[in-house]
Amino acid sequence: IGELLLFGAVSGRGMVLLAAALGFFWQFQPVEMPRDPEVVTRWLEANLVRIPVPGAFVTTVVVVALVVALLVLVRGLASIWAALRYYGFTLSRRGEDLRAEYGLLTRVSSVIPVYRIQLVTVTASLLHRWFDRESIEIETAGASEEGSDLTQQLAASGVKLTRQWLAPIVHSERSAGLIRQIMPEVDLEAVDWTPIDTRAVRRIVRRFAMVVVPITLVLTTVLTFAPVPLHGLHGLWPLVVGL
Repeated sequence: IGELLLFGAVSGRGMVLLAAALGFFWQFQPVEMPRDPEVVTRWLEANLVRIPVPGAFVTTVVVVALVVALLVLVRGLASIWAALRYYGFTLSRRGEDLRAEYGLLTRVSSVIPVYRIQLVTVTASLLHRWFDRESIEIETAGASEEGSDLTQQLAASGVKLTRQWLAPIVHSERSAGLIRQIMPEVDLEAVDWTPIDTRAVRRIVRRFAMVVVPITLVLTTVLTFAPVPLHGLHGLWPLVVGL
């Protein structure tokens, strides 16, 4: 359970659950909540923030706190979802086939023919590396779903792929050995990895700047020279600084 909760936290797939909850509150409004930023700010100043600071500063603190709370909520929902979805995940081998079984509310059992494996994907995001974990997915030929670029290339030849977990989460030192047990011809430790070229990094930065810089300039101009009071919109300053 602990590993699955960690998997949900590092993968961050709780946005779907959060979106569903927000949609429910938006449509049915089971709890009456103030929508005016000034009302929320005055309530916080009266009940939580007792330091005599400008209203814009209070609004900025509130926005930052809400963003942090939202991130924590999303990761928490992702952990719960992963624990329910992949409860009791078991991977076993029978001859040339792998069998994966998992699920608490809905039990899933799938057979993965080893000879049909077309693609192995090992994911190690920043959060994965902090906890010394990795996630391993495989794509097999012969199913009806489409996913990666390889899927599209093979689809042109009439081959369909489906993506499945080989291990939702695994210790980094066990990752290469697990893949080698299933596919002896694949040795990740022997691969000569090469970093991205510095010119490619510059191209990526330039493309990103072409989008971010105009948005930042517009936000800065509006927040600085707006002819009318913006009230709660001054909480956008952290976004400007972040951009």
